Amino acid sequence: MTRLLNSSQCFVLTIGLIASGCLSNEEELKPPPGSAKDTGVRFDEGRYFAAPVQVKNLTVWPIYTDKPAVVGEFLTLKEAEDKGLAAVSEVGAGGPEPSPTSVPGQSTAQNDLSQILVPGSSATVNRLMIENKGDLPILVCGGTVVKGGKQDRQIAQDFVIAPKTKVPVNAFCIEHGRWQGVREGEPTLGIFKSQEVVTLNEVRYYGQYDGDQDAVWRSVREGNLVAGKSPSTGTLLATLEESDPAVLARRREKEREVSGHFQALRSKGQSLVGFAYAVNGKPITVRAFAHERLLEGQFEAFLKAMCLEADLSAGAAKRAGSAASQPAKLQDVLDMVAAINQEKEAIEATSAANRKGFRRNVTGGNFNCYLELPRAAAAPTAETVLFPISQDWTRAAVKK
Repeated sequence: MTRLLNSSQCFVLTIGLIASGCLSNEEELKPPPGSAKDTGVRFDEGRYFAAPVQVKNLTVWPIYTDKPAVVGEFLTLKEAEDKGLAAVSEVGAGGPEPSPTSVPGQSTAQNDLSQILVPGSSATVNRLMIENKGDLPILVCGGTVVKGGKQDRQIAQDFVIAPKTKVPVNAFCIEHGRWQGVREGEPTLGIFKSQEVVTLNEVRYYGQYDGDQDAVWRSVREGNLVAGKSPSTGTLLATLEESDPAVLARRREKEREVSGHFQALRSKGQSLVGFAYAVNGKPITVRAFAHERLLEGQFEAFLKAMCLEADLSAGAAKRAGSAASQPAKLQDVLDMVAAINQEKEAIEATSAANRKGFRRNVTGGNFNCYLELPRAAAAPTAETVLFPISQDWTRAAVKK
C-alpha cells in the first residue's frame, strides 16, 4: 500500500482508540448505562443511535459513542479562514498547477474531460487550491460551499489539509452563469470565502458520488426553482442565503429544535459524534466523525442544509397537494447503510493528507476520509492502519 503522508505533509495525530485495539470486531460494546434518550440500537462498533427529534417533516437521530477516539485538534475551513490561516483560490491564481487526481466513480480519462478549462485562463471549474498556513490540520467536508472566485463552488468530497501545505482539491460549480473575477460588483482576485452551510443533498450527491458537473448544474437550477429564486448568475447561494423573514423563521424553528435536542444530550454526558436525518419519511444522509469536536465544528453547516431541504420539500408537497408524510423509521436508515455497504470499498490516495474510501450503487454512496497512521507496537503485523476521520452515507439522487 502506498504511504499517504510524505515528508511535506506529515503532522502529529494520536489515535488512542486504534493504538489500544478498542475497535476489535470481537468485542461487544453495549450502550452506556443510563443513557439519555437511548434507542438501544447500535450503528456500528462503539456507536449508537439516540432517540430522534421530529420537527414536522424532518427527523434527525443523534449518533453517540462511549469510547471516542483521541484525534487531536482540527479546524474547519471557515475557522481557519477566520483566523487568517487558510486560503481558497482558483487554480492558477498565484499558485502552481495541480497534478491530476481522480473524481470518485470516474476513470482518469473521464476526470480529465471533467476539468473544464476556460480558454485564455489557467483556472478550471472542477479544481481549487486550498492552503493551510497554520499548525493544525483542516477537515473540509464534501458539499462545503465556497463563495467568490470566478464561480461559486462546492467542495467535492472530504479532505484533510495538513499544516503548512497547499494542495489542489476537487470542486464543482454551483453558479452556472458567471465566469469572471467580479462578484456583486467587487473583484474576487480569484479568492473564495467558505460559507457555514453545505449544499442541498442532491447537489452534493451529484458531485461527491457521480462526479457529474452537468447534473450538479441541473440540480442547482431545480433547487432555485423550488425556492422561487431566479438569480442572474444561477448561483445556488440565492437559495442558501435566503432573506425572506417568514421563510427564515420556519427554518430557524427547525434549527433551534434540532440543535436543542443535541444540546440536551450533551448536557447529560453523551459524546455525540454524528447524525442521521430523513425528510418526508425517507432517509437521506448519515454522517459520522471520529470525535465529538469534529462533529461540533461541522454540525452547523449540515443543520442549516437539512432544515432547508425539509422546508423546500414541505413547500413543494403543499403546492402539489400531497398528504403529510409519516415519521421516518430508524430501520430504514439501517437498511440504506447496509445496502450501500454491500459494495466493495475502493481506497485511493488523494492530493491532500488523506485517503478516500468509496462505494456506490443504486441505493446510494459511502465516502470514508481516512488517515494513514502508524500501527501500535501491540499489533506489529501491519506497518500502518487506515483510520476514518469522517464518514458519509447518502441516498442516491434520482436523475430527472
